[in-house]
Amino acid sequence: MIISMMDKSSGGFFSQLFFTMNHYLTAKATGSQFILNTSTWLFKYEKGWTDYFETFELKNINNDSRVFEAGHSIEFIKFPLEAYRNAVKEVYRYNERTIALILRKKKELKLTEKEYDSIFIRRGDKLSWESKYIPTEYYLKLLLERNPNCRSIFIQTDDYNCVLDLKKLIYERGLDIEVLTFCTEGQRGVVVFQHNGLENAASDKTNMNNEYISRIIETLRATKPVNQMNPEEIFEHTLTMIVGIEFVLQSNVCICDFQSNVSRFIKLAHPYPDNVIDVMDPTRKLDMTVEICPSYGFSEEERK
Repeated sequence: MIISMMDKSSGGFFSQLFFTMNHYLTAKATGSQFILNTSTWLFKYEKGWTDYFETFELKNINNDSRVFEAGHSIEFIKFPLEAYRNAVKEVYRYNERTIALILRKKKELKLTEKEYDSIFIRRGDKLSWESKYIPTEYYLKLLLERNPNCRSIFIQTDDYNCVLDLKKLIYERGLDIEVLTFCTEGQRGVVVFQHNGLENAASDKTNMNNEYISRIIETLRATKPVNQMNPEEIFEHTLTMIVGIEFVLQSNVCICDFQSNVSRFIKLAHPYPDNVIDVMDPTRKLDMTVEICPSYGFSEEERK
């Protein structure tokens, strides 16, 4: 039996999910029972995983009585990226409440009536050390190269400056493109655990993102970290994220960067992964035979 543990402190939503997928794939490959334990999960509202998704388990067919508990960073067997892509369909299944919200929000934004493209940009605490700041202009430029006839863009971001930049660029270029988002005007980035890294980046002139973080540090200081939210705030935050990512997955072309677990999940979960393009390396072709947990990246070089 493999019991996959999602907890409060070891990683963000998709970082933990990728390791849980490894545990699930291992159980499936070895005929072991699989159980998901989200009783102490950071994103738990009432029950845990089933607050948002259908449950997923596997029965024991190998008569092995041993029990293995595994959490974040535990990788039993190395699987190719293709295996993770296939596993998405088995583990990432919305419950009825989430499906109803997705449909309602899609109607509100009138996305049921047209095709649209998307941009995904994650900033916030990722800029403290993990991700490089990339101007919004680069995402729009690449999107228009891939789809010159774009008329609607859904932008999934945690920083409203991205929305402002996008609208300004569209206006200055005289483009007829509507911009849709769930990001609110006061948002300048999600902080999952703490502000320390951002404070250091704001004061360290050698940090690659110092200039941008210094401009928004006051707003970031006022942002409540996810691990300090109450259950109701957690539920709203997580549902908004899930619905926004689903809209990205339903988009035609998606421009993102593969610096975050969320964007790597989007690449694997999108029905047409070739339409999910890395703004940092637009010609990159993902090798789905590489054996690596996507929480580390898409290649051994990125793991290091």
